[in-house]
Amino acid sequence: MVEELCPGTFAEELVKLLGRYKDGEDKTGGQVRMQNHWATPPELLGCLIGLSGARTERFASPLNHDLRIPRYYSAHARDRLFGAWHDAFSVQFTGSSYMNPEYEGPDLYRALRWAIQATEGGGDALTVAVFPRWEKWRYMNLLSHPHVHDMYTTLRWLSLLRTRSPCLLYT
Repeated sequence: MVEELCPGTFAEELVKLLGRYKDGEDKTGGQVRMQNHWATPPELLGCLIGLSGARTERFASPLNHDLRIPRYYSAHARDRLFGAWHDAFSVQFTGSSYMNPEYEGPDLYRALRWAIQATEGGGDALTVAVFPRWEKWRYMNLLSHPHVHDMYTTLRWLSLLRTRSPCLLYT
């Protein structure tokens, strides 16, 4: 539990938190590259949460998780001090969740593959994923899986958000 982390003061832990997510810091499988941490526009995310009933956010951090989603997973065990659950891959995806993983090819592939596996064999999982459409990347091959449904492209969503109230997306 949290006690095993031997927490310092809030100020000390906040400094450590900011250091973990600094560009160039070590992470599992490479280094943090902040240009690959893109946020979903809040209006769009609100619509996705409303439509999907997402109760879990995968691949977040205490610095960027959405407070409308009660549970979130981060890459660092120490983030449990800030309410995170550790490692989205440590449990099978179940229920309804949202994910916007770091935009690195291997990370995107693994996250999408994990979400697909959760639906195979009658698994009870719905994962709303926000991914870039980078045609030559390996994860794009997974979009043809029968359990993957490409609802909209980014440009279509952004066009809707610019021309209409987000609540119209429900109609």
